[in-house]
Amino acid sequence: MSELTVRGVCKSFGPHPVLTGVDLHVPSGTLAAVLGPSGCGKTTLLRIVAGFESPDAGEVSIGGSVVAGGPGRAVPPERRRVGIVPQEGALFPHLSVAGNVAFGLGRGRRRAARVDEMLELVGLAGYGPRMPHQLSGGQQQRVALARALAPDPALVLLDEPFSALDTGLRAAVREDVRAALLAAGATAVLVTHDQQEALSMASLVAVLRDGRIVQAASPADLYTVPRDLTVGTFVGEAVVLPAVLRADRAECALGALPVRRLRRTNGSSALDPAGGSAAGGSAAPAARGSVLLRPEQLVLGPAGSGVSARITGVQFFGHDALVRLSLPGGDSTEVMARTLGGHELRTDDEVGLTVAGPVSFFPSGS
Repeated sequence: MSELTVRGVCKSFGPHPVLTGVDLHVPSGTLAAVLGPSGCGKTTLLRIVAGFESPDAGEVSIGGSVVAGGPGRAVPPERRRVGIVPQEGALFPHLSVAGNVAFGLGRGRRRAARVDEMLELVGLAGYGPRMPHQLSGGQQQRVALARALAPDPALVLLDEPFSALDTGLRAAVREDVRAALLAAGATAVLVTHDQQEALSMASLVAVLRDGRIVQAASPADLYTVPRDLTVGTFVGEAVVLPAVLRADRAECALGALPVRRLRRTNGSSALDPAGGSAAGGSAAPAARGSVLLRPEQLVLGPAGSGVSARITGVQFFGHDALVRLSLPGGDSTEVMARTLGGHELRTDDEVGLTVAGPVSFFPSGS
């Protein structure tokens, strides 16, 4: 398996730009996700990497070899050693499971042994004689993955492969697929619009917006330290409040909250995002903007503790609950808190709110 590097890739269809300078590096053996809303260019990027589309500018390298970009450097798809798992499996209906998995294997390989090995890897040992119509949707997707992995590709591309599955099946199948990719040591890129899917499956998540990758980070860093307010609200539920930053505290309706610091590579620290003062430096002037925190950072306590709030609604999910709360003040500010249990909470109950951990601050206009 090999690393993937995309540098400055641009692509337009007629007068409409889709990709406007995509940069992405996926180390060897990494499962990465390209996350973005529908229509943002995710599939176009995937097709360029696979060789089904040519970039207008920029280059694509797989395993250190340029496969797209520049005159004479357009390697055809069949020579890129790229395996593809499309939406809904796209199995050949006239071939058995074993026939589908063996389809891309050369005649000189130990075909039967390789097919058995791949089916065992995806948890379908013994399914070789079956026909695609005898399989569930989740089983078809695992066969599609086995087919993609069988020729030992340098890179595996997954194009929203779980979108056709029902909600109850989706989580189980994507965990099976993730486990198979990790067991194979595959370098893989998943494109998806589903934030939960990207955060739960990938070790590297790249957010695609306005034709560019705006942030590529581990799921934890992307969720806790988003680059900007738009990324922060896109990758998960968020509480956003107007605030004023003074020194290293953001003053808002929830009180004066500590602002998250990032450790820089030189060992120093600074407020994140930009707008605060570096540790040990002189105090910066007050800055207006917004704070972002996650609903699970809001801790509910008895009335009279922390900031007073009134419950205006409860969504109970069994293992936890999402609680809508009204804060005091003439502007009737509402926030959402996520709490374990929650069966004892009632609308119109008065509670106290405290904030666990630091928050992110984004200056106005950032």
